Amino acid sequence: MTHLITALCLTLIALMAPTAAADDMSHDQTLIRYMNREHPRLFLQPDTWKTIRAKRATDPHFNALVTRLEHNAGDLLDKPPVVYHKKGRRLLSVSREALRRILVLAFTYHTTGEKPYLHRAADEIQQVIGFTDWNPSHYLDVAEMAAAVAIGYDWLYHDLDPQLRADIQQALWDHALSHIDDPKRERELAWMRSTHNWNQVCFGGLTLAMLVTAEQHPQRAARWLDKVRQGNPLALHAYAPDGVYPEGPSYWVYGTSYQVMLLDALNTALGSDLLLSHAPGFLESADYIAHVIGPTGLPFNYSDGDEKDQQKSALFWFAAHLNRPDIIANERARDWNAMTGSIDRITPLAAVWWARLDDNNEPTPPQPTVWYGQGEQPLAIFRSAWNDPNAHFLATKGGRASLNHGQMDAGSFVLDAAGHRWASDLGKQNYHSLESRGINLWGRQQDSQRWEIYRLNHQSHNTITINDQPHRVDGQATLVTTPDQNLPARAVYDLTPVFGDQATSVTRAFTFTPDNNILIEDQLEGLQPGDRVRWAMMTPATITLHGTTATLRQQQQTLRATVDATPAADFSTLEATPTNDFDAPNPGHRLLIVNATAPDSGSVRIAVTLEPPTIP
Repeated sequence: MTHLITALCLTLIALMAPTAAADDMSHDQTLIRYMNREHPRLFLQPDTWKTIRAKRATDPHFNALVTRLEHNAGDLLDKPPVVYHKKGRRLLSVSREALRRILVLAFTYHTTGEKPYLHRAADEIQQVIGFTDWNPSHYLDVAEMAAAVAIGYDWLYHDLDPQLRADIQQALWDHALSHIDDPKRERELAWMRSTHNWNQVCFGGLTLAMLVTAEQHPQRAARWLDKVRQGNPLALHAYAPDGVYPEGPSYWVYGTSYQVMLLDALNTALGSDLLLSHAPGFLESADYIAHVIGPTGLPFNYSDGDEKDQQKSALFWFAAHLNRPDIIANERARDWNAMTGSIDRITPLAAVWWARLDDNNEPTPPQPTVWYGQGEQPLAIFRSAWNDPNAHFLATKGGRASLNHGQMDAGSFVLDAAGHRWASDLGKQNYHSLESRGINLWGRQQDSQRWEIYRLNHQSHNTITINDQPHRVDGQATLVTTPDQNLPARAVYDLTPVFGDQATSVTRAFTFTPDNNILIEDQLEGLQPGDRVRWAMMTPATITLHGTTATLRQQQQTLRATVDATPAADFSTLEATPTNDFDAPNPGHRLLIVNATAPDSGSVRIAVTLEPPTIP
């Protein structure tokens, strides 16, 4: 404990002083000098295992999680270790599986004391440190494998064969840490200057490796801390000001999981997270992730996200750090006993963080049912209630396509009601399915091949288009609404930059009415006569058309849509069938469409009212 208090005081003094590079380096050297030199030093506290045993006896939800982890570890005992096998240009699935296996086996060894889990974890570590490399051409693969090996080495340190410990240290150096100062690897290390999830994952994974071997190379470790201090905030800026993650909730899970692993490892090893957790908007992102999950359990999967539920182990860190049990209400209530197959690879850390939390704290007041989040992908989210699977839920966004993992979804929305998702986002397409066909998925310029992909371009999203032209990738759609308690729940986006010179003004307004209906109003000015404006909503529902009304059905539930347009326009439908042979099929989905033609005035207004079903 003394080293933690000393290091924290030094951190505060240094960060209040002038931030000259020499001062920072001196401070980092001091942190390394006073670091925790015992193992384990990553994530675990002296009483962690004792606390876990006690909590299992008093909290059935916690016990169910730990039991599930032990079952997963048991399933691994007779399986052979992972093998080096790249899928396309990635070794990532192997690195992730190694992390899952090593972490759950090491965790279960400590909760049970049974040697087979130790030996099986050691076999897995022995296998991966014997790989010729960890695929540095795709550096996420290196980072996740380094995390796996570092945690296994640290948590099992006292029970590993001394020769294996020496081999692990050498492998962490050869396959990861030696890259840091190698000028020949500048291209592979471009993530150090990135502003997205790669920054968080790679700084996270390599920092774990550096922390568990720091006493062997203290000067190198101090230099690495300086790189973390300078480089990691580039990704943390993305959370400002309200916690909205530009890459969407799916990548929030990925990037933020490694971010909290980085922060927590720094704290347990050094007694300080270098104040990185104080970045504006970062801690608020725990509330952001709560708001973007609909009552169906599905996220608002904007950007390259998937329309599916994901475990969010990082939330347990936020709950413990902020002393807020409400943050993990949904995660805590998962039916761990009923889950089949493997669970998320860092779930053992969820148990470690959960064990720190005082569940007897006073409950936090309910979250607001109207939430606005500013940032590079501004959001406005409305719901009729919390903790009701049949509640009405409308999530809307602005933003721009050129952000990392961005899509042409400015102005888009999703809608839940009566236990169904009525307005959907198809989500990303499997990356390998495109890359294996020679598609350049990662360009973000206006003419990039990325925008030929149906699920990513303007054709598949719940927004508007003009003359079927792609959105301007650098056009930023802004949220111009300011919250007002005296007005109905309403969000207005200025989409004008998204359309370049196609219009002089484009606004989209969403109103979540007191009776939980949704009004979507689009106003376009400065169009050329004859321009075609398309309003679209992707849905899994069947659609029956009646001119200016449409009836959508899912099972026994119906949603009624009405359009009021100037010039007048009716509803039509279009199957979600792409024309490119590289596009993934979208079975069971179709578009509800409104097509309007600009008159001589160049003005078009489309107002669509959605009346979702209500289950009392």
